[in-house]
Amino acid sequence: MRRKVGRSRKKAERKPRLSPKTCAAIGYMVDEGLSRTAAARKAEISDNWLYQQLRRPEVLRYRRARMEVIRTSEAARSIAKIALLMDTAESEHVQCEAAKWLASLEGIIPGQRSESNGHPSVSVGPGLMTVFSAPAERQSPVIDGSTRVASPRLDRLPGPVPHPVLAEEEQDSNAK
Repeated sequence: MRRKVGRSRKKAERKPRLSPKTCAAIGYMVDEGLSRTAAARKAEISDNWLYQQLRRPEVLRYRRARMEVIRTSEAARSIAKIALLMDTAESEHVQCEAAKWLASLEGIIPGQRSESNGHPSVSVGPGLMTVFSAPAERQSPVIDGSTRVASPRLDRLPGPVPHPVLAEEEQDSNAK
């Protein structure tokens, strides 16, 4: 006995469709840089609807594809802008950095992140410098049964440290 092909198999999955207004709202967000609320208002849909749509995988794929088009086209503009800076910048430092960046694109020199100074033991973050160095050599403690003399204790705490501003004012008044 033959089976009916159409009934025994799952229904063929349909390609999900996006509404024209959802596509327009995503276009406003990606192309014009509008917020979700402003893009929804301009596309004449509710913000909640757009929020719900942006959680769907097919809508996210569409948004990523639109963003990739912009990234690809802007890459050429960025390279042209850097080449212009290399030729016309007043600062020699800017010209040098632009030339290094363009050379790194062609593989002439390896590219480096701008936060790094190239030294392997120093990493620089935003407003913060961390220096990694080997610890000073210490003698390992040996258990030999002898007693050690503890370091001498301070009998009293050192005097108070004046505030830097007050110390400057005091020095100024003493100098007069």
